[in-house]
Amino acid sequence: MDVAYQAQTNIADSSREYQMQKASYDQEVNARKAEAELSYELQVKKILVIFIKQEINCSFFGQKTGKNEVNGKILDLHILALLLTGFSMRANGQ
Repeated sequence: MDVAYQAQTNIADSSREYQMQKASYDQEVNARKAEAELSYELQVKKILVIFIKQEINCSFFGQKTGKNEVNGKILDLHILALLLTGFSMRANGQ
């Protein structure tokens, strides 16, 4: 009887220790996921700011020179637009 009680105690202790380690691991995983999501959102915001600056810059110089396109700036805008589209699709799981 004493051996059975000792075995059950060991099983309960091991189970409790496992649950505590699992909870700690899950907490760390969730923290890393949150960090990755925030990092991703920050990168999207940075690209969006660059995109808006380029768009304003292109618009300003286009008006100043009387041209609708400024060499190189339109290409940069298209590349940034593609990056934003890619980020958006990735965020939506597409």
